[in-house]
Amino acid sequence: MSNTDYKVTIAIIFHNQINTVKRCMDSVINQDYQNLEIICVDDASSDGTYELLRKYEEKWPNVIVNRLERNSSANISRKTGIEMASGEYLLMLDGDDCLSTDACKALIEEEKNESVDILHFKTNIINSGNYPQELINGLEKRIEPLYKEIHGKNVFAQCYIYNNYAFTLWNKMYRTELLKRAYSMIETIPIYHGHDLYQYFVISQLAQSYRGISDKLYDYYYGDGISGYIKVKEDQFYKQCDVIVAAHLTMKYARQYGDVTSIHAAKELLSIAVNECINRADKYLEGGWKVGIRTLLQLCGVEYLLSGLSSYYCEKNTDRTIDELRMVLAINEILHEKEVDFCTGSVAIVIDQSEEDNELSKLSLLIDRLLHHGIKVTILSDSHIDSLDSYGIEYIGIPNPRDNDFWSMYEHICEFKHILESGNFDLVIHDTLSGSVIWDYFVCKSMGVKLCCYYYNQERLDRFLDDDFRNYIYLSYLVDGFMVFRDAKPYLYGNRLQGLYTLEDLFIQEEKPEFLFLDAFYERIQIFASDYYFTLSALEDCKETCENNKRKMTDMESNIGALEEQLDNANYHIVEIRKSYSFKIGRIITYIPRLIRHVITDYPI
Repeated sequence: MSNTDYKVTIAIIFHNQINTVKRCMDSVINQDYQNLEIICVDDASSDGTYELLRKYEEKWPNVIVNRLERNSSANISRKTGIEMASGEYLLMLDGDDCLSTDACKALIEEEKNESVDILHFKTNIINSGNYPQELINGLEKRIEPLYKEIHGKNVFAQCYIYNNYAFTLWNKMYRTELLKRAYSMIETIPIYHGHDLYQYFVISQLAQSYRGISDKLYDYYYGDGISGYIKVKEDQFYKQCDVIVAAHLTMKYARQYGDVTSIHAAKELLSIAVNECINRADKYLEGGWKVGIRTLLQLCGVEYLLSGLSSYYCEKNTDRTIDELRMVLAINEILHEKEVDFCTGSVAIVIDQSEEDNELSKLSLLIDRLLHHGIKVTILSDSHIDSLDSYGIEYIGIPNPRDNDFWSMYEHICEFKHILESGNFDLVIHDTLSGSVIWDYFVCKSMGVKLCCYYYNQERLDRFLDDDFRNYIYLSYLVDGFMVFRDAKPYLYGNRLQGLYTLEDLFIQEEKPEFLFLDAFYERIQIFASDYYFTLSALEDCKETCENNKRKMTDMESNIGALEEQLDNANYHIVEIRKSYSFKIGRIITYIPRLIRHVITDYPI
């Protein structure tokens, strides 16, 4: 059988890549292998890309060009090319990359030796964006093939469960029959960034065999196109965050066609996608957190966003205070755009079940007062609290999230949001000791529900705010009010803690408690708007001072090192001197008896 018996389709997608069309097309028309079909899908380019592709089509009979009427994304362009393919095998290529001239010949020869559904080859990464070599080396390692043959469900598992090879589409040759089946199940939805994640998830679920080889057959220009990490504008950021859409579609496919393993993998991909986009917003987005939060809310909803933010910032240290402050203010401002009328009919109290009974008894006084005013009270806790049974109020269980656990936080947020929706609560009174208070706050704001934090005494409030400056930033500026059950000193914090109430205040009032009408929150936000830049400046000055002190400490350590070296030298000389004197004293001691004998002999009495 000659090496041209198999027809190979090369499916290439283009969008506004006039500068790389020639490089890409020349690499495929100059292949050593003759039996080729070259399908070019132009995604509504406006820079002359389509016109140049038409010239190739006119000159080469095996080149087919298809132009999409409007910009539809890589996901749809790729699917269009696969649907047009007629070869037995298929290679995917991006319009800014190219193939080595012997790629098709080498791959078909490899297929003849032992045929597989997916043949994975190595990639030559060309650093066209002047990125650090460590980044290029890391990417090269991530997309390296798995150098063995695998079969059945292991094709999927080795990629998405064990991460032993990457889901990139363009460094593999496929049986076209496999791709036709897979792409018939892939949804025709625009995905500009991250479509590989979704498409290969489906492909690997259906594939029965895979093998990796060490031949470098693909030139990947890192930094051209949408690869790389540079500052981006809002429209570019939105497209890059399409990876969240891809992850959602992956989850949808897994639930419809997959098993428990694939659903678990899809959930992990979704959490990674959300965190990746949060990282991009944090580091690469022009316009900062306000732009990023708005986009991420549109793409993934408040539940996934807050779960991602909680795990993302759990990994950061206290040096991130300024960035966290920017993030908190941005999300607070956006969530407050959803404003609803406020009434006073139903209250949810979130309780940490670890509280001691004597402190819970103080909370019971609050419950008693609320019930006295005809307000419905519901307790939210991760376990039942026996000391509150006598009130006959409703208990709803809510799981406590684990630190730095995306899905644990996601389950908590979804359950908390569902409880607020079904209970039609007007106010949430929250225990500040709970690790979820910040994220619960954002859920409340997204639904127009007010939130008040409570403390059992002034000492605990002081300690809470002193323990971590971020607690002070988050709660003193963002929650709708504070409640202290005894020893409250509202004047202690001035305007920054408006809405601080004691339990005695509630007993004095015969009408419904005024803390349910905390309009002072909005005044506090305005006060903070002017104070925010001062706070940032102070933090940045503090950071600069710390860096200066760190440099001084480094210099001092250097000086200490020099002094220690001098001390070591002095100690060495002392030891040598002691050795010398010990030797001399020893000789003197040795000669004393001889000297005495000599004196007695020469000078007898």
